[in-house]
Amino acid sequence: MKIALIVPVIDSDVVDEEVSMGISSTMLKDKGHEVLFTTLHENNEDFKQIADFNPSFIAIVAYSDTITYVEKLCNLLKNMINNVKIALLGYAATHHYYELLNCSIIFDFALIGEFEETLCELVNALDSNNKLDDIKGLAYRKKDTISTVINRETFLELDNLPYSDRSIMVQENLNYAKIQGSKGCKINCCSFCCETSFWKKANTTWQGRSPANIVDEIEMIMNKHHIYKFNFNDNNFSDPNRSSERVLEIADLILKRNLPITYFVNIRADFHQYVSNLDTEYMIKSGYRGALIGFEAANQKDLLLFRKATKVEDNILAAEIFKKYGLGVDCGFININPYSTLETLKTNIDFLHQFNYMSYFTNLSRLKLFKGTALFEKAKSDGLLGKSTEMNVFNYNCKDSQVEKIVRFLNDYFYPLNDSHHLMHRVRYFGVYFIQDTLNLLNYFEKVCDDMQAVNLLKECIENIKIELEKFNDTNYYWFSNLISSAENNFNEANVLSMSKDIMSLESIFQYIDRLNKLKFAGFKNIIKHNKDYALVL
Repeated sequence: MKIALIVPVIDSDVVDEEVSMGISSTMLKDKGHEVLFTTLHENNEDFKQIADFNPSFIAIVAYSDTITYVEKLCNLLKNMINNVKIALLGYAATHHYYELLNCSIIFDFALIGEFEETLCELVNALDSNNKLDDIKGLAYRKKDTISTVINRETFLELDNLPYSDRSIMVQENLNYAKIQGSKGCKINCCSFCCETSFWKKANTTWQGRSPANIVDEIEMIMNKHHIYKFNFNDNNFSDPNRSSERVLEIADLILKRNLPITYFVNIRADFHQYVSNLDTEYMIKSGYRGALIGFEAANQKDLLLFRKATKVEDNILAAEIFKKYGLGVDCGFININPYSTLETLKTNIDFLHQFNYMSYFTNLSRLKLFKGTALFEKAKSDGLLGKSTEMNVFNYNCKDSQVEKIVRFLNDYFYPLNDSHHLMHRVRYFGVYFIQDTLNLLNYFEKVCDDMQAVNLLKECIENIKIELEKFNDTNYYWFSNLISSAENNFNEANVLSMSKDIMSLESIFQYIDRLNKLKFAGFKNIIKHNKDYALVL
């Protein structure tokens, strides 16, 4: 059977590998199916490859921010390819399968939760004209009803899975590979996390690959594709036993094989409780260069609301450790939620400002209220859900009337600017992804090229960027502090709008982005002048 696996990319996205789809692609190929694993970009749609391939089955992944585009996309594909069957994967399929299958004929199937086994069984059943009733994790239209979903009970043995198909990494010319070292979360209790329902349905909370299996894949990708940067998408890199054993074993294998790589992970803010400074230094020696840290909040009220197993002190200590070692931080944060108060917002932005995390608009991060989560049910019970569809993850009001005024102003003023110009994404690139990329390049110039002059030139470029980021961190803090102060004083919208246009206008944000770009290109130009061959890696 000809199968197309599609990753939709909206204009504001960083193109990312979908590792589970990549694993599914390899599994399907191993079964003898012909598979096209590709992306479709909203701002540059090219259907020719898919039309020429002419699949009889399409699987496409959809999240809260891509579902509208996916519906439009699948409608076009249905009209373009005769008799094609389309399956929906991911969050939208798991939590909204009934609405999507009941209200639209675009989608033929929805795969619930972890889908590798389900997808392979569905394809094989369709190819053999077998019944679909016994396929676990599958929802589909059956006459005039939606079939009952039977949940899968356990994860697959992850070491037995094949390596992910890297077609998207090659097609999109990515400078990194995504590694899935585990699935699930041992704590599995955060009230806002939509993925916990996947694992509860699977009747298990965490399963990991062996360190040797992980490093085998890293080594293969490095040798085959000349990729030196790796991003782990594990929900928490150190699971399952709150010890340093697993992370140190991975680091040890990387060092023993002399792999000149860098890697970035996801961690909780209490990582320091079981990974000592000596452990951290050993990991850095192996190529560890940063993490997405799940701070989520800097006040205990919100941390309790989110059911985080961490305290404010953990967040502060984690931020200080990362600053001490010069590690890159992707600040996982939820500043605004339905139960925010002016006091929680103040405490949050003080923390964000202290550690320079407001340089990429972390203060404007809002809770995504996912159906199926404990926090969704609480907001629903408290009458805080709005009148919009449940697939709108910002479909809620704030209980505190003063905070609600700030949110409504942001909805009227900033978020529309962001939607039109992708401001948060553009600024985030420099605050997060540029830092990650350059930390990887520093390692590459030193360990692969043995070129300390290039290292020093790049360090100079990074420092110039960081100075500009710090300036914007201060500006953003001043602006948001003024929003809070205005809410404390009856919030005169005309005055707030005037203040915002003075401090945080679209023009000033573009000027900020332009300055960052100029500093980046000037720094890279100096490196290429030193060695023109580096143009290929910059």
